[in-house]
Amino acid sequence: MFRRAFALFTAGVMMAGVFAAAGSMGAMAAENTSEAAAKEIALKDAGVAEKDASFDRIKTGTEQGVSVYEIEFRTKEAEYDYDIAIADGEIVKESRELIFPSASGNQITESEAKKIATKDAGVEEKDVKFTKFGSDTEDGIPAYEMEFENETEEFDYDIAKAGGMILKVSRTVKIPASVAQKQAKAASATGKTGREAAIAAALDHAGFSSDEVYGLRCEKDYDDGREIYEVEFKKDGYEYNYDIDANNYSVLEWDRDYDD
Repeated sequence: MFRRAFALFTAGVMMAGVFAAAGSMGAMAAENTSEAAAKEIALKDAGVAEKDASFDRIKTGTEQGVSVYEIEFRTKEAEYDYDIAIADGEIVKESRELIFPSASGNQITESEAKKIATKDAGVEEKDVKFTKFGSDTEDGIPAYEMEFENETEEFDYDIAKAGGMILKVSRTVKIPASVAQKQAKAASATGKTGREAAIAAALDHAGFSSDEVYGLRCEKDYDDGREIYEVEFKKDGYEYNYDIDANNYSVLEWDRDYDD
């Protein structure tokens, strides 16, 4: 669980300047989440009362292959950014950043910074992989910058070296629940997932088997915010190109041209 806290670490003691973590990071069961419900999900997760929040933007968009409400609001202390899935209310992506950051106190170590970040994220350090760790400045404040992930989520933290305050943090779901459901449904129908399912969808559409084609290539990409597989292969002097939806393996676009 991604905890709503601005952590201050001084002289080895984590001091609470905590926003209550009242919300659930999981999906809110709903056939179609309304804009009002999405706002409530974001505020509850942030531990912010609506009377204390000023909304800067609410619009629809796409994140991680799903349609979302993009919600931005601020309090006196911080700015928040949420992407809430329209289909089921899941928080697909979120971030918070201090508006007027400051740093004071004893210098913390890299090890202490990692402990602050993983505790705030609600994960065990032993269960995550650090993909980036370095030093930089955030709003002029010397900070540790780190990125880490587990099987389901990716986290990004900037933590002040003096005192250990969390200056900036974001969390992204790797595979939203609605996407996972589509993939499971497609897998049950074809017996394949991922790259294999995308290739199978393209070959089935073209009416070929894998041993009839050559030059087969499949790569994952994004097109207008949608995750896709680009599949290419050749047969009988023609080159075939397919865009396959990575969520349900449907054919989005395809073309056939002479192989020069």
